Amino acid sequence: MVTWDALDALSHAFELNGIGPTSRVVALVGDNTEVAALVRAALARSHAEALEIHPVRSGADEVDRLRQGSLLPGLIEGVDIVIDALGPPTQVTTGARSLVDGTNARLLRLLPAAAEAHVRPPHASLATRVDRVGGLVAAGRDLAIHDDNGTDLVVSLDAMRVTTDGGRAAGPGATAEFPSGWVTVTPGATTIEGDLVVMPGDGNLSRGQHISSPIRLTIRQDRIIAIDGDNADADVLRALFEAMDTVDAYGVASISLGLNPGRLGSGQPFDDVLIDNDLARLSAGVVTIKFGDNEYADRPCPGQVGLALSRRSVTLDDSPLCHHGTLAGDATPDVYELPG
Repeated sequence: MVTWDALDALSHAFELNGIGPTSRVVALVGDNTEVAALVRAALARSHAEALEIHPVRSGADEVDRLRQGSLLPGLIEGVDIVIDALGPPTQVTTGARSLVDGTNARLLRLLPAAAEAHVRPPHASLATRVDRVGGLVAAGRDLAIHDDNGTDLVVSLDAMRVTTDGGRAAGPGATAEFPSGWVTVTPGATTIEGDLVVMPGDGNLSRGQHISSPIRLTIRQDRIIAIDGDNADADVLRALFEAMDTVDAYGVASISLGLNPGRLGSGQPFDDVLIDNDLARLSAGVVTIKFGDNEYADRPCPGQVGLALSRRSVTLDDSPLCHHGTLAGDATPDVYELPG
Protein backbone atom coordinates (compact mmCIF):
# COMPACT_ATOMS: atom_id res chain seq x y z
CA MET A 1 0.00 0.00 0.00
CA VAL A 2 1.32 3.44 -0.96
CA THR A 3 1.20 5.79 2.02
CA TRP A 4 0.77 9.51 1.63
CA ASP A 5 3.96 10.27 3.56
CA ALA A 6 6.09 7.98 1.40
CA LEU A 7 4.54 9.33 -1.81
CA ASP A 8 5.07 12.92 -0.71
CA ALA A 9 8.71 12.24 0.20
CA LEU A 10 9.52 10.50 -3.09
CA SER A 11 7.68 13.16 -5.10
CA HIS A 12 9.84 15.82 -3.49
CA ALA A 13 12.95 13.75 -4.23
CA PHE A 14 11.92 13.65 -7.89
CA GLU A 15 11.30 17.40 -7.86
CA LEU A 16 14.72 17.95 -6.26
CA ASN A 17 16.22 16.08 -9.22
CA GLY A 18 14.36 18.18 -11.76
CA ILE A 19 11.83 15.53 -12.77
CA GLY A 20 8.84 17.35 -14.23
CA PRO A 21 6.49 17.55 -17.24
CA THR A 22 9.34 17.95 -19.75
CA SER A 23 11.47 15.13 -18.30
CA ARG A 24 12.06 11.77 -19.95
CA VAL A 25 12.49 8.99 -17.41
CA VAL A 26 13.29 5.27 -17.43
CA ALA A 27 12.36 3.47 -14.20
CA LEU A 28 13.92 0.06 -13.53
CA VAL A 29 11.56 -1.67 -11.11
CA GLY A 30 11.94 -5.06 -9.40
CA ASP A 31 9.34 -7.46 -8.07
CA ASN A 32 8.43 -5.45 -4.96
CA THR A 33 4.88 -4.39 -5.79
CA GLU A 34 4.75 -1.67 -3.10
CA VAL A 35 7.92 0.00 -4.41
CA ALA A 36 6.64 -0.30 -7.99
CA ALA A 37 3.35 1.32 -7.03
CA LEU A 38 5.14 4.09 -5.14
CA VAL A 39 7.43 4.91 -8.08
CA ARG A 40 4.49 4.78 -10.50
CA ALA A 41 2.40 7.15 -8.38
CA ALA A 42 5.27 9.64 -7.88
CA LEU A 43 6.02 9.68 -11.60
CA ALA A 44 2.34 10.25 -12.37
CA ARG A 45 2.42 13.23 -10.02
CA SER A 46 5.44 14.65 -11.84
CA HIS A 47 3.74 14.38 -15.27
CA ALA A 48 7.07 13.18 -16.68
CA GLU A 49 7.26 11.05 -19.80
CA ALA A 50 8.15 7.74 -18.15
CA LEU A 51 8.92 4.21 -19.27
CA GLU A 52 8.76 1.46 -16.63
CA ILE A 53 10.96 -1.60 -17.19
CA HIS A 54 10.79 -4.80 -15.17
CA PRO A 55 13.92 -6.96 -15.64
CA VAL A 56 13.14 -10.68 -15.67
CA ARG A 57 15.75 -11.26 -13.00
CA SER A 58 16.99 -8.77 -10.40
CA GLY A 59 20.73 -8.84 -10.91
CA ALA A 60 23.66 -7.30 -12.74
CA ASP A 61 23.56 -9.95 -15.47
CA GLU A 62 20.00 -9.06 -16.37
CA VAL A 63 20.66 -5.33 -16.39
CA ASP A 64 23.78 -5.94 -18.48
CA ARG A 65 21.71 -8.02 -20.91
CA LEU A 66 19.28 -5.13 -21.28
CA ARG A 67 22.15 -2.73 -21.82
CA GLN A 68 23.59 -4.86 -24.60
CA GLY A 69 20.24 -5.25 -26.36
CA SER A 70 19.17 -3.20 -29.34
CA LEU A 71 16.34 -1.22 -27.70
CA LEU A 72 17.36 -0.01 -24.25
CA PRO A 73 20.64 1.77 -25.12
CA GLY A 74 18.77 3.97 -27.57
CA LEU A 75 16.17 4.79 -24.96
CA ILE A 76 18.78 5.65 -22.35
CA GLU A 77 20.54 7.98 -24.77
CA GLY A 78 17.38 10.03 -24.97
CA VAL A 79 16.36 10.14 -21.30
CA ASP A 80 17.17 12.67 -18.62
CA ILE A 81 17.26 10.34 -15.63
CA VAL A 82 17.23 6.61 -14.84
CA ILE A 83 15.53 5.55 -11.61
CA ASP A 84 16.99 2.38 -10.07
CA ALA A 85 14.29 0.85 -7.90
CA LEU A 86 15.46 -2.74 -8.32
CA GLY A 87 16.29 -3.46 -4.70
CA PRO A 88 19.15 -4.05 -2.31
CA PRO A 89 21.77 -6.22 -4.11
CA THR A 90 24.96 -4.27 -4.74
CA GLN A 91 25.42 -5.89 -8.14
CA VAL A 92 22.12 -4.41 -9.31
CA THR A 93 23.37 -0.92 -8.58
CA THR A 94 26.52 -1.69 -10.54
CA GLY A 95 24.41 -2.84 -13.48
CA ALA A 96 22.17 0.23 -13.37
CA ARG A 97 25.24 2.46 -13.17
CA SER A 98 26.54 0.86 -16.37
CA LEU A 99 23.36 1.89 -18.18
CA VAL A 100 24.08 5.60 -17.83
CA ASP A 101 27.86 5.48 -18.27
CA GLY A 102 28.84 7.43 -21.38
CA THR A 103 25.41 9.08 -21.70
CA ASN A 104 23.95 12.38 -20.54
CA ALA A 105 21.47 10.58 -18.29
CA ARG A 106 21.60 10.87 -14.51
CA LEU A 107 20.93 8.04 -12.05
CA LEU A 108 18.72 8.16 -8.96
CA ARG A 109 18.89 5.04 -6.82
CA LEU A 110 16.09 4.30 -4.36
CA LEU A 111 17.39 2.60 -1.24
CA PRO A 112 15.39 -0.43 -0.07
CA ALA A 113 14.25 1.49 3.00
CA ALA A 114 13.05 4.49 1.00
CA ALA A 115 9.36 3.70 1.24
CA GLU A 116 9.16 3.48 5.02
CA ALA A 117 12.25 5.33 6.28
CA HIS A 118 11.21 8.94 5.80
CA VAL A 119 8.13 10.78 6.90
CA ARG A 120 9.59 14.16 5.98
CA PRO A 121 10.13 15.13 2.31
CA PRO A 122 13.76 15.94 1.41
CA HIS A 123 14.59 19.63 1.25
CA ALA A 124 16.91 21.44 -1.14
CA SER A 125 18.74 22.82 1.90
CA LEU A 126 19.94 19.29 2.70
CA ALA A 127 21.74 18.97 -0.63
CA THR A 128 23.24 22.45 -0.23
CA ARG A 129 24.41 21.70 3.33
CA VAL A 130 25.90 18.34 2.34
CA ASP A 131 27.88 20.03 -0.44
CA ARG A 132 29.05 22.73 1.99
CA VAL A 133 30.21 20.29 4.66
CA GLY A 134 31.91 18.11 2.04
CA GLY A 135 33.82 21.14 0.75
CA LEU A 136 34.92 22.11 4.24
CA VAL A 137 36.16 18.57 4.96
CA ALA A 138 38.02 18.46 1.63
CA ALA A 139 39.79 21.71 2.53
CA GLY A 140 40.41 20.80 6.18
CA ARG A 141 43.51 19.57 8.01
CA ASP A 142 42.20 17.19 10.67
CA LEU A 143 38.96 15.44 11.53
CA ALA A 144 38.60 14.26 15.13
CA ILE A 145 36.11 11.88 16.75
CA HIS A 146 35.83 11.76 20.52
CA ASP A 147 33.48 10.96 23.40
CA ASP A 148 33.41 10.67 27.19
CA ASN A 149 34.17 6.93 27.12
CA GLY A 150 37.72 7.12 25.80
CA THR A 151 37.28 7.55 22.06
CA ASP A 152 39.95 9.89 20.71
CA LEU A 153 40.54 9.36 17.00
CA VAL A 154 42.27 11.85 14.69
CA VAL A 155 42.15 11.65 10.89
CA SER A 156 44.74 13.63 8.93
CA LEU A 157 43.05 15.04 5.83
CA ASP A 158 46.26 15.58 3.88
CA ALA A 159 45.72 12.40 1.85
CA MET A 160 42.12 11.34 1.47
CA ARG A 161 39.09 11.28 -0.81
CA VAL A 162 35.82 12.97 0.15
CA THR A 163 32.50 11.82 -1.29
CA THR A 164 29.05 13.20 -0.54
CA ASP A 165 25.44 12.60 -1.44
CA GLY A 166 22.68 15.07 -0.71
CA GLY A 167 20.08 13.32 -2.84
CA ARG A 168 20.47 15.56 -5.89
CA ALA A 169 22.10 14.20 -9.06
CA ALA A 170 23.44 17.36 -10.69
CA GLY A 171 24.85 17.18 -14.20
CA PRO A 172 25.22 14.49 -16.86
CA GLY A 173 26.27 11.10 -15.51
CA ALA A 174 25.75 12.12 -11.87
CA THR A 175 24.38 9.64 -9.31
CA ALA A 176 22.33 10.26 -6.18
CA GLU A 177 20.40 8.16 -3.69
CA PHE A 178 17.08 8.58 -1.92
CA PRO A 179 17.03 8.89 1.01
CA SER A 180 20.49 10.38 1.37
CA GLY A 181 22.57 12.95 3.21
CA TRP A 182 26.11 12.05 4.20
CA VAL A 183 29.78 12.95 3.84
CA THR A 184 32.39 10.19 3.71
CA VAL A 185 36.17 10.33 4.08
CA THR A 186 38.18 7.55 2.45
CA PRO A 187 41.60 7.86 4.08
CA GLY A 188 44.94 7.44 2.44
CA ALA A 189 47.69 5.37 4.02
CA THR A 190 48.97 6.15 7.55
CA THR A 191 46.55 9.01 8.24
CA ILE A 192 44.59 7.82 11.32
CA GLU A 193 45.74 7.50 14.92
CA GLY A 194 43.97 6.98 18.22
CA ASP A 195 41.50 4.87 20.14
CA LEU A 196 37.89 3.98 19.36
CA VAL A 197 35.66 2.73 22.16
CA VAL A 198 32.56 0.93 20.90
CA MET A 199 29.76 1.17 23.45
CA PRO A 200 26.55 -0.72 24.22
CA GLY A 201 23.85 0.41 21.81
CA ASP A 202 26.27 1.00 18.92
CA GLY A 203 25.72 -1.17 15.85
CA ASN A 204 27.75 -3.99 14.32
CA LEU A 205 26.63 -3.42 10.73
CA SER A 206 28.32 -6.56 9.46
CA ARG A 207 26.16 -8.71 11.70
CA GLY A 208 23.07 -6.51 11.94
CA GLN A 209 23.36 -6.61 15.74
CA HIS A 210 23.70 -4.10 18.54
CA ILE A 211 26.79 -4.05 20.71
CA SER A 212 26.08 -5.06 24.31
CA SER A 213 29.52 -4.69 25.94
CA PRO A 214 32.33 -2.12 25.54
CA ILE A 215 35.17 -2.82 23.09
CA ARG A 216 38.33 -0.75 22.71
CA LEU A 217 40.02 -0.61 19.31
CA THR A 218 43.58 0.73 19.29
CA ILE A 219 44.37 2.22 15.87
CA ARG A 220 47.87 3.15 14.78
CA GLN A 221 48.75 4.32 11.26
CA ASP A 222 45.26 3.38 10.03
CA ARG A 223 45.29 -0.18 11.34
CA ILE A 224 43.70 -1.81 14.35
CA ILE A 225 46.57 -3.22 16.39
CA ALA A 226 44.51 -4.35 19.39
CA ILE A 227 40.90 -5.31 20.10
CA ASP A 228 40.36 -5.19 23.86
CA GLY A 229 37.24 -6.64 25.42
CA ASP A 230 36.53 -9.84 27.30
CA ASN A 231 33.04 -10.36 25.92
CA ALA A 232 31.09 -11.97 23.09
CA ASP A 233 30.89 -8.74 21.06
CA ALA A 234 34.68 -8.45 20.97
CA ASP A 235 34.96 -12.13 20.01
CA VAL A 236 32.53 -11.62 17.12
CA LEU A 237 34.49 -8.59 15.91
CA ARG A 238 37.77 -10.51 16.06
CA ALA A 239 36.21 -13.38 14.11
CA LEU A 240 34.94 -11.02 11.38
CA PHE A 241 38.45 -9.64 10.86
CA GLU A 242 40.14 -13.03 11.04
CA ALA A 243 37.75 -14.46 8.45
CA MET A 244 39.19 -12.13 5.80
CA ASP A 245 42.62 -13.70 6.38
CA THR A 246 44.67 -10.58 5.61
CA VAL A 247 46.26 -7.84 7.71
CA ASP A 248 44.62 -5.29 5.40
CA ALA A 249 41.26 -6.22 6.93
CA TYR A 250 42.27 -4.20 10.00
CA GLY A 251 42.84 -0.99 8.01
CA VAL A 252 40.32 1.85 8.09
CA ALA A 253 38.28 1.91 4.88
CA SER A 254 36.02 4.94 5.44
CA ILE A 255 34.47 7.26 8.00
CA SER A 256 31.04 8.81 7.39
CA LEU A 257 28.94 11.41 9.17
CA GLY A 258 25.17 11.31 8.68
CA LEU A 259 23.60 14.69 7.91
CA ASN A 260 19.95 13.86 7.19
CA PRO A 261 17.52 14.78 10.00
CA GLY A 262 14.46 13.59 8.10
CA ARG A 263 14.51 10.12 9.64
CA LEU A 264 15.35 10.55 13.28
CA GLY A 265 16.17 7.57 15.44
CA SER A 266 14.14 6.75 18.49
CA GLY A 267 16.66 8.46 20.76
CA GLN A 268 16.64 5.34 22.90
CA PRO A 269 19.47 2.83 23.42
CA PHE A 270 19.66 0.04 20.85
CA ASP A 271 17.99 2.05 18.09
CA ASP A 272 17.42 -0.12 14.99
CA VAL A 273 18.81 2.66 12.79
CA LEU A 274 22.27 1.66 14.02
CA ILE A 275 22.07 -1.84 12.54
CA ASP A 276 20.88 -0.77 9.07
CA ASN A 277 23.75 -0.02 6.67
CA ASP A 278 21.80 2.48 4.59
CA LEU A 279 20.00 4.36 7.34
CA ALA A 280 22.99 4.46 9.71
CA ARG A 281 25.18 6.21 7.16
CA LEU A 282 22.73 9.01 6.46
CA SER A 283 21.01 9.53 9.84
CA ALA A 284 21.88 12.85 11.45
CA GLY A 285 24.75 12.66 13.92
CA VAL A 286 25.58 8.98 13.38
CA VAL A 287 29.24 8.18 12.68
CA THR A 288 29.85 5.11 10.54
CA ILE A 289 33.35 3.64 10.38
CA LYS A 290 34.32 0.74 8.14
CA PHE A 291 37.45 -1.39 8.04
CA GLY A 292 38.83 -3.52 5.25
CA ASP A 293 38.78 -2.95 1.49
CA ASN A 294 40.30 0.44 0.66
CA GLU A 295 41.70 0.69 -2.84
CA TYR A 296 42.43 4.39 -2.38
CA ALA A 297 45.02 3.48 0.28
CA ASP A 298 46.18 0.49 -1.82
CA ARG A 299 44.73 -1.99 0.70
CA PRO A 300 42.51 -4.37 -1.30
CA CYS A 301 40.55 -6.78 0.86
CA PRO A 302 37.78 -9.40 0.39
CA GLY A 303 35.26 -7.35 2.37
CA GLN A 304 34.56 -4.77 5.05
CA VAL A 305 33.54 -4.67 8.71
CA GLY A 306 31.25 -1.79 9.65
CA LEU A 307 30.34 -0.09 12.95
CA ALA A 308 27.67 2.58 13.52
CA LEU A 309 28.33 4.91 16.44
CA SER A 310 25.87 7.20 18.20
CA ARG A 311 26.41 10.10 20.60
CA ARG A 312 29.92 10.91 19.36
CA SER A 313 31.41 14.36 18.87
CA VAL A 314 33.11 15.28 15.59
CA THR A 315 35.31 18.31 15.03
CA LEU A 316 36.92 19.66 11.88
CA ASP A 317 40.05 21.72 12.64
CA ASP A 318 38.63 22.32 16.14
CA SER A 319 35.27 23.52 14.75
CA PRO A 320 32.31 21.32 15.76
CA LEU A 321 30.34 19.33 13.22
CA CYS A 322 28.61 17.12 15.78
CA HIS A 323 28.30 17.35 19.57
CA HIS A 324 27.33 14.17 21.42
CA GLY A 325 25.37 12.97 18.39
CA THR A 326 23.70 16.31 17.59
CA LEU A 327 24.79 18.11 14.42
CA ALA A 328 26.47 21.43 15.14
CA GLY A 329 28.24 24.36 13.47
CA ASP A 330 28.24 24.24 9.68
CA ALA A 331 26.51 20.85 9.78
CA THR A 332 23.42 22.18 11.63
CA PRO A 333 20.23 21.47 9.64
CA ASP A 334 18.06 24.25 8.30
CA VAL A 335 14.79 24.60 10.21
CA TYR A 336 12.88 23.57 7.08
CA GLU A 337 14.68 20.21 7.02
CA LEU A 338 13.50 19.17 10.47
CA PRO A 339 10.57 16.81 10.98
CA GLY A 340 7.35 18.52 11.99
